[in-house]
Amino acid sequence: MPDPMQAGERTAAVGQAAAWWNLLPVALIVSDGTGRIRQWAKAAPELLGYATGEVVGRDLTDLVLPDHRREARAVHDAVAAGRSVTGQFPMRHKNGSTIGMEVWACPVAAQGGEGWDVLLLAADAREARQTREARQLREVGGPLDALFARSPVGLAIFDTELRFQQINRALEAMNGLPAAAHIGRRPSEVLPGVNSEQMEAAMRRVLVTGDPVVNFRRIGRTPASPDHERVWSCSYFRLEDAEGEPLGINASIIDVTTQEKSEREAAAGRHRMALLNEATLRIGTTLDAARTGQELADIAVPRLADIATVDALADLTEATEPMTSLWGGAALRRLGKAPARDHAAADILTPVGRTLHFPATAPYAQAVIDRRPFLLRRIDARAVAQAARYSSIPERLRSLGVTSMMMVPLTARGLVLGVATFLRDGDRPAFDAADLALAGDLAAHAAVCIDNARLYHREHDVALTLKRSMLPSLPKPPAGIEIAHCYRPASDVHEVGGDWFDVVTLAPGKGALVIGDVMGHGIQAAAIMGQMRTTVRAFTHLDLPPRSAPAPSRRRAPGTRQPPPGHLPVRDL
Repeated sequence: MPDPMQAGERTAAVGQAAAWWNLLPVALIVSDGTGRIRQWAKAAPELLGYATGEVVGRDLTDLVLPDHRREARAVHDAVAAGRSVTGQFPMRHKNGSTIGMEVWACPVAAQGGEGWDVLLLAADAREARQTREARQLREVGGPLDALFARSPVGLAIFDTELRFQQINRALEAMNGLPAAAHIGRRPSEVLPGVNSEQMEAAMRRVLVTGDPVVNFRRIGRTPASPDHERVWSCSYFRLEDAEGEPLGINASIIDVTTQEKSEREAAAGRHRMALLNEATLRIGTTLDAARTGQELADIAVPRLADIATVDALADLTEATEPMTSLWGGAALRRLGKAPARDHAAADILTPVGRTLHFPATAPYAQAVIDRRPFLLRRIDARAVAQAARYSSIPERLRSLGVTSMMMVPLTARGLVLGVATFLRDGDRPAFDAADLALAGDLAAHAAVCIDNARLYHREHDVALTLKRSMLPSLPKPPAGIEIAHCYRPASDVHEVGGDWFDVVTLAPGKGALVIGDVMGHGIQAAAIMGQMRTTVRAFTHLDLPPRSAPAPSRRRAPGTRQPPPGHLPVRDL
C-alpha cells in the first residue's frame, strides 16, 4: 500500500491548503473508492449551498458540470489508486450558479482497511488565487521591510485586484491614515478626495502590459491635509513570479506640491508675458478711444476671462477734460464688450455705445472713485446683495453661472478714464491675485492708449478751431475780378496742417491770390500759418512791384546763366 505522504509536491500542496483554513473557507469532502460521498464538512455547505444530508451517498462527479465530469472522474480514480492530485473544476451551486473550485486531493486509508478513500480540500478558485498572491507578495516584501520602515518616500504594494497589501510609515503620514485603514482596500475606497480612479486605471495598464508608469500625478486632498490640495508623483511597476505572471503592483509616491506650484507659477508667468506682448501689438492700433476699448475686451476673452466690458467716462468720449471728482456719481459710456453676442450672460449686459449712470454709492461707481482694482473671487447671493438695489443685472449674471469678477480702473497720467470689468463662468477657477495683476497691466496699457486718443482729438479740435478762425470766411474779391474758392482738409484722420489761402486787394485793378503751406501739423503749425498769413498781407500793403525784390546772394554754378538784375526766380518765392 503506497504511503500518501511520499507523493511529493502535490501532497505538499494539500497540506498547504489545510493550512489556509484560517485564511479562507475550505470545504472538506471524503469519498470512497467508487466516488460516493462519505463526509461533507468544514465550509462545504457554505461554498456549494448543499446541506450534509443532501449530498452524502451521491456521486461526487454529480456536482461537477457535465463537460468536466470525465476529467473529474480521472482525478478521483488517480487518487483512489494512491496518488495526490490538484486541479480546478467548475462546480454547480445549489442555487444553479457556477463557481470555480480549486481542489487538492490525496488518498487516505479506507474505512474498511483495504484500499483508499479520497480526501478533497476545495476552495473558491478566485479567493485561493488572491490568498496565494498575497502570501507571495509578503514573501517578496519581506526583504524590503527595512526599506519600508526607513524610506522617506511613500511605498505601497497592491495585489492584482489593486488592494493595499502593505504600506510604509511615510505613506501613512501622506495619507493621514494608519496602515490598518488601507490593507485589503482599493485606493478609491481609502482616498476618495484624490483622483483615485485615474490612479487605478494606470495601475491596471501596468498589470496588463508590464510596462511601468513613471511620474503619474496624484492630485487632491487627503485626511493628512484636508484643507489644502496637494500633488504627488507616483511610479508603478509590476511584481511577477518566476514564470512572469503578475503578482501585484509596487508603488512609490513622492510629494511634489512645492515643485508643481513653482512650475505652475513659471507657466503662468510665461502666459502673462505672452499676453502682454500681444497686447502691445493689438491694443491702441488707432487714435480711436472706442476701438481701443474693444481691443482690450477682445484680447481678454477667452484667455483671461469669459466676458469683458470696457467703459469710459461719458465726458471723455465727448473730447473734454475728464472729471476730477466723481462724488456725484458716474456716467460711463460702453466702449467695448466681448463676446458681443451669442452668450447668455453677456447678452444681458449693456451693448457698446450706450451710457450707464451710477450713483456715487453704487459698487460699480465706487470702483472708479477709489481708483483701485477690485476682486470678487466668488459671486454668491451675499456678494450681489449690495448691488441689488441699484440693478438686477448682478443677480441675473449669478443665476446664469457667472462665478467670479474683477473690476480694474483705467487710469493714465493721474486721471481716471473709466473701468474694465472681467467675468468668469462655468467650471473655470476663480480669479486670483495673479489674474488681477495681469488685468491691471492690460488696463494700464489700454488707458494710456485711450488717453493718447483723447489728447490727440483735443489738440486736433483746438488746432482746427484756431485755423478756421484765421482763414478768411468770405474773401472779398478785388474790383473787376471774380474768384471762387473751396478749402477741403485731406481727412479727419490726418492732423491739421499749416496750409492756407488768401485774397488781397492791391492798387486799383490789381489783386493777389495767395496759397501757402507751413511744414508740420497741429497747434504749432496752425499758429505759424497765422503769422505767415499776417506777414504776407503786410507785404502786400507796401505795393511793391513783382520784380523789385533783390535776388539772394549765391554763387553761380558753372554753365548756368545769371538772371537779370532785380529778377527773383519762381523757385525762391
